[in-house]
Parts: sequence; structure tokens; C-alpha cells
Amino acid sequence: MLKSDESLEKLFQESIERQKKLKAKRKQQKLQQLKKIYHHQDILLKKSFREEKKKVMDNLQALIKQKPQNEGECEFQLSYRLYHGNETADEDLYQTRKELKQWEMENYPCINWTFWDKLVEETKQLINQSI
Repeated sequence: MLKSDESLEKLFQESIERQKKLKAKRKQQKLQQLKKIYHHQDILLKKSFREEKKKVMDNLQALIKQKPQNEGECEFQLSYRLYHGNETADEDLYQTRKELKQWEMENYPCINWTFWDKLVEETKQLINQSI
């Protein structure tokens, strides 16, 4: 039995609709799979970052606890605030080089000013290059 042109057209359109729905369903499944993969990668990345941060902090703590190599070196202690991101009040910081030198004169001369100056110059150059 031959089908009419109208019924063939209707069947053809239904077939096209099924194909579109199937294609949309596959696309949605792929998106869901990608979301799962990205979520898993995000979790792994965050875990890796936390582990690396912990490793760095442990290394810093170990360095801080070490005794100076000789009597002329200063022992510096980093505060809890440094590690946990709490802000330091401005009055707790030295605002000028003069203030820092004054502290050094009153307490213990332990800053290598030649290295300090070199580091400041290198930092200025890096800042100027990044601008």
C-alpha cells in the first residue's frame, strides 16, 4: 500500500523531531558528564592547593624554629596573624626605614642593609617592568 505524500511528509517530520530530541538529549548528557568532570577536577585542584599551602607553611614553621647559624643572626618569629590572614594594625608596622633603623639601634643590629637596598632596587625594577 502506497502512502500519500501528506502521510510521508508527516512521518518525515516526526523522524526529524525524534532526531532533534535525541541530539538534544545526547548534548545534555555530554554537558552533565563535563560538569561532573569539572567538579571532580575542581575538588582535586582545591585539595592539591590546600596540601601545597600546608607544606609551605610547615616548611616556614620549621625554618622559623631553627636556631641561627651564628650568634650575630637575629631570630625572627612570625605571628599567628601572618599565617591565617588576619590583618596587622598599621601601628604594629614600621612605616619608614628610619623607624626600622631606630629599632635596630635600640635592640639588636641584625639587618643586612646592603642586601636590603639591593632587594628594594630589584623590586622597584620588577614593578616598573610590570607597569
